[in-house]
Amino acid sequence: MNPIRTNLLSLSAAALAAGLPCAFAGDWGISSPVAMSPGWLNEYFRTDDPYMNAWNIGALYWGRYEVKQNGGFVGPGSIADFRTDVDNDNNYLLTKVLPRVGYTGKWFEVFVQGRHSSAVSDERSGSGNGAINFSPTDPTRVTSAGPVGTGVSPEQDGPFDLQQAYVVIGNHKEFPVSVKVGRQEFILGEHRLVGPLPWNNIQRQWDAVRLRYQTSIGSFEAWGSYLVAPRDGHFNEWNEDEAFSGLQFSTKKIPKLWSEFYFLSRNVGKDATAGYKATIPAPFRPPAAQDIYTVGTYLKNSTNDWQNVDFGVQAYYQFGNFRDFRNQGAFAVREDHSAYAVIGAAGYTWTESTFMPRIGFEYSHASGDSDPLDGDHDTFVHLYPTGHLFYGYADFTSLQNIHNLRLQSSIMLTPRIRLQVDGHVKFLATVNDAFYNVAGLPRGGAVGAAGSQRVNYLPAGVRGTRYGINPDAGSFVGTELDITLNYRVHKNLTLEANYSRFFIGDYVQDSLARVGSQDADYFYVQALLNF
Repeated sequence: MNPIRTNLLSLSAAALAAGLPCAFAGDWGISSPVAMSPGWLNEYFRTDDPYMNAWNIGALYWGRYEVKQNGGFVGPGSIADFRTDVDNDNNYLLTKVLPRVGYTGKWFEVFVQGRHSSAVSDERSGSGNGAINFSPTDPTRVTSAGPVGTGVSPEQDGPFDLQQAYVVIGNHKEFPVSVKVGRQEFILGEHRLVGPLPWNNIQRQWDAVRLRYQTSIGSFEAWGSYLVAPRDGHFNEWNEDEAFSGLQFSTKKIPKLWSEFYFLSRNVGKDATAGYKATIPAPFRPPAAQDIYTVGTYLKNSTNDWQNVDFGVQAYYQFGNFRDFRNQGAFAVREDHSAYAVIGAAGYTWTESTFMPRIGFEYSHASGDSDPLDGDHDTFVHLYPTGHLFYGYADFTSLQNIHNLRLQSSIMLTPRIRLQVDGHVKFLATVNDAFYNVAGLPRGGAVGAAGSQRVNYLPAGVRGTRYGINPDAGSFVGTELDITLNYRVHKNLTLEANYSRFFIGDYVQDSLARVGSQDADYFYVQALLNF
């Protein structure tokens, strides 16, 4: 385990001492509310020149120090998580800087955003973590383990790259059609289905053409794009073997609701992970060749019609084909794909109270494959989510083969300090499928029957020593507690700290019964500066 080499709060304090108080002058009081800010530079330029309102000039600094105990993701596909016989701790500092400049005219908008992403002390490897090797004569004994990949951290992408660069042509007040061309981000289904993954130090983006048609009943959007593949030390280019396209209709015409309807297409060729693309970090690298088509809807309360209550419902069905990377040789074929996911959420906020307490409940379910040997693929593919927001801040699970129940609570301790406490209860949808990590990869990889070249059940002799498809294991994965404190120090400065603990359940205990298992802890502290 690496020693803690730095402290994010110390770095923030040093930056402030170097001159930021002058740039961020104003109210620093803890007991008064603070409004959102467009950034210090925008405020400075717009104060005396109203024409500068058309410009967007600034930069975002995001620094986070993370401490992970028993869940540092140093094993490939997270197979070291919760084990007692390997070192799976990891502490590291992530830094991200996003300078931006944009201009909005009557008939067009231009926006350019750069990005620097660096990591210090991270034991993970962007080119693939080292395997956990077991003794051929004793499956309970690890002969070697740990990160032996040759790449840098999967959250480092430097020295500088292009996050967004697009042009929008159109004015919906004057004409119903607009087009957006260039490097850009997508958000669909509240980040659950598609999002830019801002929690990650690199973030996700697409090179895309997006057409929008605005009518009195709602807006229609259509797009075609390629996912951009991050490559440290190189200018990031799109992956020509991973296309993402879709249709979206959004409307307020259903009474008291905001409604979105989707048809999405993810098309991944067999060469999407060939050559240097095999070393693309997992959140940005497709798990396998596939043609996945997703139809679904996202409905939520319209803010003007509900004072205390918030709610949302999402439902998705997928069809197409999927080539599981665990199938090799004669079994390396695309299987018919059919899967689904449903999400329901509701909350109540006491808006009349000074402390604005809120209680919420969420249920998320995604199908798994109940028969790995039938030649079909029934595991929901979570596409491009920002999963960190929904399934536990420790990032152990994704919306695949899962039942996730979440109880939320929050309270404003002061107008600037918010305390949030969440609890998660997790079950596998079926024990005939894997436990998938946050990137959508199955824990256990290709391990199956001896000599098998296909997805298969773990042999009886190794059950209890590792992850894999184990029908003898219980379905209860575990529970997670997340405690988060957010402090809006200034309109341009936010600090946040979090502690999470994952309490393992029957599935993890049964999967590692012969080698030992343990709970995992996660802590982070971060600073966000908007220049």
